[in-house]
Amino acid sequence: MPPVQNKAPLIARDHIYEIKDGIVYIERLVRVQYIVENLKRNIAERIEYTEGFSYPVIIFGQELMSMDKTSREYLAGEGAKNTLSRAFLVEKEQGKLQLNFFIETNKQAVPTKIFSNLESAIEWSKQYKAK
Repeated sequence: MPPVQNKAPLIARDHIYEIKDGIVYIERLVRVQYIVENLKRNIAERIEYTEGFSYPVIIFGQELMSMDKTSREYLAGEGAKNTLSRAFLVEKEQGKLQLNFFIETNKQAVPTKIFSNLESAIEWSKQYKAK
């Protein structure tokens, strides 16, 4: 069975997951300080929602407050499991600075890019959709 192209949204604690046109959208509903245990739980939720299939991912919503070194390393490596790419959608300059630091400091397991608008993130993500 191939990966689904569309799936109804799932609200899981502080995130909404949705598959639209072969791209996973993750919306953070609260502004949080990420620690590795929370990230592991979030990644497990995403993998369960996508039934283990890999997709390009677009992440948006409330910006994170901070992320420690262990969490950054996890997110850059194992946290990218079952993703084909990751697009972060941010509106505030501070969020861009934090994410740039994350991307430049930690070798990313998949193509990762920051965007200011959703349309650009979608267009970029389309190139990584499963064939």
